[in-house]
Amino acid sequence: MHWKKTFKIPPEAKLSPEATDILQRLMSDANDRLGKNGVQEIKDHPFFRGIDWVNLRKVPSPFQPNIKSEEDCSRFDKFEEEQPWHTTDDPSKKNKKRKDIDFPGYTFKREVED
Repeated sequence: MHWKKTFKIPPEAKLSPEATDILQRLMSDANDRLGKNGVQEIKDHPFFRGIDWVNLRKVPSPFQPNIKSEEDCSRFDKFEEEQPWHTTDDPSKKNKKRKDIDFPGYTFKREVED
């Protein structure tokens, strides 16, 4: 939300200069953003040097996971399942209030955003 103040690429990320540059140029104001003049700007960036954009779909993927079926999701991280919304603790109460368990106590304040 406050990317101008908070967006930093930590040194421990050990990104290449090209990767750092493309991230910084994509995370910028719309008037300065890489690609504002079309997708070719992005394709021409040094991060993508060596990419054959014309034949990209014909090139085999460098990583091909071993999957058991179309529904195999073993490569995804496992998380405890939670309902994204819940009601009050007592389901018999008619005045049910939805609570967002992912953002407890969050309140949007436009003046902070401007």
